Amino acid sequence: MLVFCSGMLRSGSAFQFNLVCSLLEKTSVCVRHGRWERGYEKYTQEQLEEWANDKKTFHLIKSGRHPEEFYYAKKGLAKILYINRDLRDVAVAAKYKWGLKGSDLIVMLDRAESGYKEMLDNDAFNKKWCLHQRYEDVFSNTNAAIRQMSGFMGVNPSEKIIQEIIEECSINNMLKISTSRVLRIKEIILRTLGRIANIIKKFLPPPYNKTWKLRKYYLWLLPKVDEKTVIAPKHIEPTKGAPGAWKKILDKEEIKTITERYINYLKEEKYLS
Repeated sequence: MLVFCSGMLRSGSAFQFNLVCSLLEKTSVCVRHGRWERGYEKYTQEQLEEWANDKKTFHLIKSGRHPEEFYYAKKGLAKILYINRDLRDVAVAAKYKWGLKGSDLIVMLDRAESGYKEMLDNDAFNKKWCLHQRYEDVFSNTNAAIRQMSGFMGVNPSEKIIQEIIEECSINNMLKISTSRVLRIKEIILRTLGRIANIIKKFLPPPYNKTWKLRKYYLWLLPKVDEKTVIAPKHIEPTKGAPGAWKKILDKEEIKTITERYINYLKEEKYLS
């Protein structure tokens, strides 16, 4: 069976992915297939079919919202775990990760909200094939979140196993991976290759001065994330993911703009009292 972890951007989907991977590794048979990014590490239809119809093994993918997720889930061949977060804290994470501000930040937040709306459009949160969790709940009570995942996946871990999962997937452990020299070196190499390519393009005539579409090959040879945990450089903000960080990090104008623009989402998910 396929298992997709595909939450809102910058909302703890990697955290959720690692929790469910660790849970299934300790209680059943599963394989981590890493991150499925649009345009990059794309799996073949044959692979997806094979994994979907494998009744003995869970095949886990950290996904970025693909039509195939709903296709297989609706056929009873996949499960989807979805996690979302207060969009004001999403803004904090995006500012740290990508240095976004102003209109660029709003564009990213619109993308984050659109993924949530797509789940609503497919009535996913009311289906047995979807587990919907809020980041704040998973963060503050990880034990309960794992038990919820266990019921959803049909496994029954002991308390000892749950504690092992919590320790293994702790923010501090993920932070060590995110700040590792290996990931930093990969990041530097990828950025250097991109800069060199852009310099060369300036001296070439059309159409060679346009995109070469080589990024997918760069990422195939040199994945920009840790291949087991899908943790990337600067994945975890200095606040270590603490809910409510927006109150201290965002300025008053940012808070006002984001709250007003996404007020329906914030009310729907009970982020506004």
